[in-house]
Amino acid sequence: MTPESENLPTKEALLLAAKKIFALKGYNGATVKEIADEAGVNVSLVSYHYHGKEKLFHECMEAYGRRRLQATEQFLKSPQSKEDFRVRLTLFVEDYFQNAIDDQDTMTMMHRECTSSNPLTLDLFEGVFMTGLRNMMKFFKDASDNQIIRSDVDSHYVTLILLGALSQTVLMDPMHRQFFNTGLKDPVHREKMVTTILQLVMGGTQS
Repeated sequence: MTPESENLPTKEALLLAAKKIFALKGYNGATVKEIADEAGVNVSLVSYHYHGKEKLFHECMEAYGRRRLQATEQFLKSPQSKEDFRVRLTLFVEDYFQNAIDDQDTMTMMHRECTSSNPLTLDLFEGVFMTGLRNMMKFFKDASDNQIIRSDVDSHYVTLILLGALSQTVLMDPMHRQFFNTGLKDPVHREKMVTTILQLVMGGTQS
């Protein structure tokens, strides 16, 4: 049992343990016993609370997807001015990085699933994750329609480029910490990353 899960209710402890094991070994490599051992509970409680490994895995991914969807709905509402556009985008990027710090294991799972074509997460990608993606596209499309950014900016591709920059920054963070002795947990480094990404996006979309 890890210190993080020691005082948690069993269901939450299992979810925390599952994230760690799935991040380390992937869905196929993880076993129910490893998850139960990590949570410090009897293996039968995985079936009792989550009806097995598949549902537990799905719960981990869905909880992450719902948080990211909520972030797009909260921060990426139709911008009314250039300053509103900048502030909303800044809040979204800051939230993305903070979520990566707070839930690094699920972020690792997410990166793995993007390249695995796991049928267990297909419904989540088609539903929750794609809804969030469309919210981001609409944010840039509304900004273009409101003449806040250039009319020739393709909302689809600028969304993909932004997400790529965010996810790769998170993915490379362990290596960056190893070689440069700083990472996203350092508020100064994180602020510089947010500022730089905003400069790149806004510099490429403003007239």
